[in-house]
Amino acid sequence: MLTGGGRFSRRVIDESQNSGGGGVLSRFYSGDRVLERDAFMVYITPDPRRVDTL
Repeated sequence: MLTGGGRFSRRVIDESQNSGGGGVLSRFYSGDRVLERDAFMVYITPDPRRVDTL
C-alpha cells in the first residue's frame, strides 16, 4: 500500500531491502563526510532493472 501527504510516502519493506538501504546510506554518510546537523537532499530513483508489482 502506498500512502502520502504530499511531503512523504511510506511502504513496508522486507529485512533484506532495509539492510541494503541502510548499507547504502551508511556508505553515503562516510564517503561524503556528512556530519551531524549537515543539511543534504536525497533523491530516490527506481532501479530500471527491477519490476515491482503491487
